[in-house]
Amino acid sequence: MIKNIDDLVNFKTNSKNNEIKLVYSYIFEQIVSLYTYTVSNFYSDRKNRDFFVQQMRFTGAVTEKLSPVYMSNKENKKEAENKIAYILSLLDKGESALGILENIKNKDSLFNERDVLLVERAMEDNSIIFSSSFTEHPYSFQAMYSILENLLSIFKRFLCLPDPGELLNIIIKCRLEKEVNRDKLLGKETDIFDSLQRMTFYSSSTYSPLSHRDVINSYNDQEVTIELLLEACSDGRIKLDKSDFTELITRSIDDVLEGWSSWVLTLLFPTSSTKNLPMIDSLIDGICLKQTGTIKLNMEDLKKTVYFRSDRTNQ
Repeated sequence: MIKNIDDLVNFKTNSKNNEIKLVYSYIFEQIVSLYTYTVSNFYSDRKNRDFFVQQMRFTGAVTEKLSPVYMSNKENKKEAENKIAYILSLLDKGESALGILENIKNKDSLFNERDVLLVERAMEDNSIIFSSSFTEHPYSFQAMYSILENLLSIFKRFLCLPDPGELLNIIIKCRLEKEVNRDKLLGKETDIFDSLQRMTFYSSSTYSPLSHRDVINSYNDQEVTIELLLEACSDGRIKLDKSDFTELITRSIDDVLEGWSSWVLTLLFPTSSTKNLPMIDSLIDGICLKQTGTIKLNMEDLKKTVYFRSDRTNQ
C-alpha cells in the first residue's frame, strides 16, 4: 500500500530535501557574495575606487563595442565572445589599458584592425585610462560587471524554480505523470489513437532527461496532483520498480539542478566557454550520487563557478 512519496523511493525524502536546499543556498550565497564584493569596491578609498571604476567602465565599454559587431550568425557571435573573453582575461591579470591595447594589436590571429579600432574608440569615448594593477580580485571583471548589469535577471532566474522543499515532490510528480494516461487519470474520455500513442511513449525504456522547464510546467499544472498520482500507484494503474524509480529520481534531480544552475550562471559569464566553466554536473559527485543516491557537492568546483576564493574575500 503506497501512502506517501517515501514509499516510492529508497531514500528519506527529508534528507534529500536538505541536500537540495544546500545546492540552492550555496549558489545563492555565492551570487550575494559576488554582488557585495563588487559594490564594496565603489566605497573604498578614493584612489582604489577610481582605479576600480576605470576598470569596470573598460569592461562595459569593450563588451558593448565588440558584442554587436559579429551578431549576424552563431559562428561570428562566438568569435566576438572569444575576443571579449580574451581582452577581459588580460584585465584580470592586471594589464594596463594601453598594455591591453598593445597586446591585441599583436594578436592578429584573433583581432583584426577593426577590432583594435573599436577598442581604441571605446577607450577614447569613455575617457578610459588606467595603469597596471597589482590587486588580485577574487572574482573576474566579467562576473563583477555582469552582476551589476544583470542583477534582477539573475535573481529572477534563481527564483524560477519552486521552493527547494517542494522541488523533490514536483520532480516525482513529473516522472509519475509520464507513467499514466493523463485523461484517464482525470476521468476524461480519450480516443483509441491517443491511448496507443501514450502507451508507446510510456513503455519506452529510454532515459529522457528532465529539464527545469518541465518542473516549472508541472508546478503550474494544478489539475494533476501528487495525490492523484499516488492513488494511481496504490491501485496499480501505475506500476513501478522501486529501485529503478529511485535511480530515475536521483538522475532527474541532477538534470534539473544542472539545467537551472547553468541557466542562472550563464548571465554571470556570457562569453565564457562552457568547457572552462564548471556546471552542476561537475559540482555534484556523480559516483556518490549513483552509488548512494546522495547529493554530495564538490566544493572546489562549486567555488570556481563564480571565481570564488574565500581566503581573498576574507582579507
